[in-house]
Amino acid sequence: MARIRADGGDAVFAHCNVADRPQLARSIEATVAAFSGLHMLVNCAGIVHVGKLHEYDEEAWDYLMGVNAKAIFISLEYAVPHLLAKRAQLRGQYCLGQQSYRPGPDAGLHRLQARGAGAGALDRARLCG
Repeated sequence: MARIRADGGDAVFAHCNVADRPQLARSIEATVAAFSGLHMLVNCAGIVHVGKLHEYDEEAWDYLMGVNAKAIFISLEYAVPHLLAKRAQLRGQYCLGQQSYRPGPDAGLHRLQARGAGAGALDRARLCG
């Protein structure tokens, strides 16, 4: 933030767990308040656990998808009305990592593919309707 400000920009920091709906909503609202609106949204939070699908437990899967996919849905829910108010172009910006599209030989990376597919589907749904 110091570098942004030193270069003449402005920045705020809003700590949040993106898997926690109220925290995510508060971070978006804090940004809206600081900048009199929202001009863009970048979803760039993510976690990875490498392991075999048949050895992965449901609770860990739910948390992983909560951070990697559901958080995108929640952030869009809160951000899109502010973006539309500023007439911002709605275009998906997601930091999914190369493995989301080009998985290597490690079978454990299938969860990144699920995240990438989920983010892409959310973006298409938002753009279509």
